[in-house]
Amino acid sequence: MAIANIPNGWLDYKSIENFPCTDLRTIDRLWVKYSNGHFCFSVQKRIWLECGGSECHK
Repeated sequence: MAIANIPNGWLDYKSIENFPCTDLRTIDRLWVKYSNGHFCFSVQKRIWLECGGSECHK
């Protein structure tokens, strides 16, 4: 996280809100590729929705 200038290694709520969507999509795409489709944000979202979770947007 040093590259992202995050000293404690954790993203807080404000940091997450300001995280670039293109970077998040890149991370997701690479995570899908190198986990053989088992892990990533989009897979977690799909599982969440299939289990009755809902999408919430502000």
